[in-house]
Amino acid sequence: MLVDALRTGGISRIRGSADKTGVLRSIVDIVPLPTTVDRESVAQTLMEREHAASTAIGKGIAVPHLRTPALSGDPGNLISLYLLERPVDFGAFDGQPVFAVFLIITASVRSYLELLSQLSFALNDARLKATLFRRAPSADIIAEFKRVESAIKRRQKTSASDS
Repeated sequence: MLVDALRTGGISRIRGSADKTGVLRSIVDIVPLPTTVDRESVAQTLMEREHAASTAIGKGIAVPHLRTPALSGDPGNLISLYLLERPVDFGAFDGQPVFAVFLIITASVRSYLELLSQLSFALNDARLKATLFRRAPSADIIAEFKRVESAIKRRQKTSASDS
């Protein structure tokens, strides 16, 4: 599910955005959404969310999110990764500027929680984080996510057989 959602959302590189608002606007311009979606409304929703509380989770990573009910049209479940050429201050608790932004858009709360759980597990992997930090080619990033997703599946199988 994680790799499929990342393939659907894609990996992009953002150059030149100097602040959080610029990054969020760039993301909304790029994210693959149905043509029926009002991108300005999406941008406003993301900025309101950031104003309420930062989505920076530390170590240079932020995870803003939207659920499809906030949108017109159903983009399905996607995770888009945006690698920033210049890290940007997102107000992270650890004080580190953000260099990687994962935008999660899902069709349901359950899907959101599943993807967020898998992404959180993946972002604890040192090899994956190092690949992100060096802003590796997209194919390398996908390969690392595949490796981690396999570990998630093995862990789920083990948990199911232990029950």
